[in-house]
Amino acid sequence: MLPACSIDKAFLGELVNPAEPSAGTTGHATELFAVVNSCWRRTVETFCRSIRHASPPSLGPAATEWVEEAVFLATCRRRGLLGDVSDESPRDSARDSARDSARDSAIKRLGLSLFQVYRDRRPSDRLPVDEEVLSSLARFDVAPETLGAIHHRLLGLRATFDGEGRPRFGRGKAAVKGGGIVYTPEWVTRYMVDRAFECFDASMSRDSESRPRVLDPACGCGAFLLAAYRRLGGELTLISKDGQAVQGTHVEQAVHGNRRLGVSAVAPNRRAALERLHGVDLDEQAVLTARRALWLAMSDDPAGPLPPEETEVFFETIRPGNTLTDSTFDRLSGTFDVVLGNPPYRRERGAKSLLDEVARTKLGRRWRTARMDLWYYFVHRAIELLADRGILSLIVNSYWTGGSGAGRLVEHLRQETHVEELFDLGGLAVFEQVAGRHMILLARKTRHGGATTTIKRPDAAAIASAEPFLTGAAQLIIVKKTPDELFHDGRIDLEPVDRDWFDALGRGTPLARLGRVRQGIAENPATVTREVNRRHGDRWTVGEGVFVLTAEEIESLALSEAERQLLRPYHRPCEIGRYYLADRPSRWLIHSTAETCPDVSAFPTIERHLARFRPILEERRETRLGRRPWWQLHWPRDETLWTADKILSVQMARRPAFAAATRPVRVNFSVNVFVPEANTREHLLYLTALLNSEPLWRWFSRHAKRRGVGLEINGRVLARAPIRRIDFANADDRRMHDELVGLGCRMHRRTVHASEEDRGSDDACLEDIDRRIDELACRLYGLPDASPTTTDLRPDWARPAGEPFRPDRPCR
Repeated sequence: MLPACSIDKAFLGELVNPAEPSAGTTGHATELFAVVNSCWRRTVETFCRSIRHASPPSLGPAATEWVEEAVFLATCRRRGLLGDVSDESPRDSARDSARDSARDSAIKRLGLSLFQVYRDRRPSDRLPVDEEVLSSLARFDVAPETLGAIHHRLLGLRATFDGEGRPRFGRGKAAVKGGGIVYTPEWVTRYMVDRAFECFDASMSRDSESRPRVLDPACGCGAFLLAAYRRLGGELTLISKDGQAVQGTHVEQAVHGNRRLGVSAVAPNRRAALERLHGVDLDEQAVLTARRALWLAMSDDPAGPLPPEETEVFFETIRPGNTLTDSTFDRLSGTFDVVLGNPPYRRERGAKSLLDEVARTKLGRRWRTARMDLWYYFVHRAIELLADRGILSLIVNSYWTGGSGAGRLVEHLRQETHVEELFDLGGLAVFEQVAGRHMILLARKTRHGGATTTIKRPDAAAIASAEPFLTGAAQLIIVKKTPDELFHDGRIDLEPVDRDWFDALGRGTPLARLGRVRQGIAENPATVTREVNRRHGDRWTVGEGVFVLTAEEIESLALSEAERQLLRPYHRPCEIGRYYLADRPSRWLIHSTAETCPDVSAFPTIERHLARFRPILEERRETRLGRRPWWQLHWPRDETLWTADKILSVQMARRPAFAAATRPVRVNFSVNVFVPEANTREHLLYLTALLNSEPLWRWFSRHAKRRGVGLEINGRVLARAPIRRIDFANADDRRMHDELVGLGCRMHRRTVHASEEDRGSDDACLEDIDRRIDELACRLYGLPDASPTTTDLRPDWARPAGEPFRPDRPCR
């Protein structure tokens, strides 16, 4: 049994008399979190002193369990739901026994399911109740949602030993990030639950039989279940001791009497709501938190708290488990009316073992694809679990709509659902300390389709948070699309539809038919990254060059003349822009390939340099499989790519960024390369101007994946870019082709050779040239509007900036 946590008097003083009085709700929450954090640390320290051979990492979860239970009991005491549990403890027993008896008394009053995850499996160590801490924590008014916030904050705490064996504390995001765990704000859950229930109610009668059966497949601390309960609860009908409804002025007396006598005052609709709310999660402590939060929310009702015997249902409805791998869920198809929540986001690169485990199941065998995210499985499972016309509402990342790895997911949604709403939140802040782009997916299970899908987007670039858009305080851009318009080329198309534009662009020839589209060099690694250095015991300096070196690093090696023949000038992505290529790249590449360096011993200085990083190099897949010796580049690509005339395409940019290169240039895998075939008559600068034009920007905005503030134009998308071929027998075609070649040349000359001072005076000229390129591109494609900016269909993030673009971006 874990020892009692004896909190010293100084800490009690901190609890009872905080250094600074709280100011409003924010100050109150900050103060509470600070006290909980301190309580967790003191608990770990006490456990370390009391348990021989204990280690802080193993005691961290025990301390978390103890602190969360203390907060829950203190909250119950403050609300008058618990009483003084110490009154029922024997006065003459030992202190630990008294605490155990007090805890047993709390279990009898509140219910076993609020203290124990499994009905028939008692914890190996029973945590004691500390009366002094309960009294101190009871001064905080803790809302049901706050229990989840506390759990999430405690997940980020970690304990380690210093050199003298003393515990040291810090915040570690690994456990939270590794599990894909985030705290979902109340304004998110409220919006999602309200919209899901509105869609459900729209096709169902409103009698008692139409109350939906709800599942959160990754419920965490129950944020969505809380919102669903409040939506389901409705007005309560109190039941007296003899089973009759209590009316009018007798309600308050009945509630008070039922609390005192222990008679159930649970309304039929509240009991029905309780039985219809289901949640599953891997985190057992989070499951307890979800039960407690829901129980506290019910205790706010006029009917009073649930009697202990009523809470037994939690063992069946909110329980630990894995919705994806548990075969029980294979037999529950068509069971639920609403599936909602915030599933964990985990990419295959960082969670391969977890995704492999799911792949071995019946669910995984049906739906596994390459480059998928873990949350895709939750959508597949949800569709299977939903009854006909049931509602799916999940908040997910938004990268999937244009990703090739989501092909099966998109097809499953197309065949089995009607997508009611896609709320694209873009890069607005949704979760605390979590970056990225998010989206709310709302769909109805049906094979009959529907009229239109509503696509919502924020209409204010200056607002950082998604909250005002979900609460209705800020304006939205709303677009309606038919299923045929939404599901496009195996992807989800969120962009507004201008059929004339895209039909005209669709008649172009895919770029891949005019030449080779390839990715840049994969050095693997270019430099020492923080993660690699940590994995190998911090033996190098983060940022230290391996295959890619600065001029200073090259000089420090003192290479021989023969060894310098392996070096190649190397452009970083930030040295390439729209019509821009730096004259002198800032890096050098050790071009060690099967052709240039079959035997590294011929280059002794380079061998010594690379041998320092041999543990990293031998981890590479190609080296492990015996396909590439440890001293060679992972994927050097065909040498003719770098010596031929070509177009360089930066994969990640706010708008498409293409530059022509008529000299040898080498780039890394963040840049794509197009080399035209010898029989392609269109000039390289003509192709560059088209790819940089407004019509192709619209095309890329529709087909490329959005990441961060811009687009990810990968090789597959670039290869499909529609190119207007020139009929060189047609005089008008030849004239427009030649004019675009000249304009493209002028854009490159100005951006490459102009100084900063000269460029300031040339901005207006650059805009005029750019506008003329757009006009010619529209005429070539036969587009109805030769001034595309007059009917800008793009979202705010994709519109041109207020000032002229500067193609040369300084490297960081």
